[in-house]
Amino acid sequence: MHKRGISPLVATVLLVGFTIAIAVLVFLFLRGQVQDLTAKFGQNEFTAEEESSIAFTIPSCSISQNQLTMKINNEGNIMLDCFWIVPKGQEATYYTWNINKGQQDERTLAISGEPLENKIDIYPCLIRDGKIKTGKNFVTVTC
Repeated sequence: MHKRGISPLVATVLLVGFTIAIAVLVFLFLRGQVQDLTAKFGQNEFTAEEESSIAFTIPSCSISQNQLTMKINNEGNIMLDCFWIVPKGQEATYYTWNINKGQQDERTLAISGEPLENKIDIYPCLIRDGKIKTGKNFVTVTC
């Protein structure tokens, strides 16, 4: 009786080759996805000049169900383009919110997810050259 098929050595080489090829393809795909997310969600930080030009306060805020109503005073030297709102224990939500220097604005924002707790972190951000820049400084508000 003649056995037909490939030898165990050739089978092993083929399996290792296919595994490496699939790993490379997954790596290249995920690397592109991470770069897209980085460009979109602002892993770019403020320059020292931008960081020193930004100052804001939250004089009032209130929470009703998943609605956050708050006032923001821009006390810095540049216009604030957007904010990251981070309720305690939840993911950050991005809001475009242009506030010129020296101005105050009030908005009601819908926050999806679990019911809001009373502590919220607010990170300012700027949009420069189509990218979102975010600073390290934030304000924690208790509503």
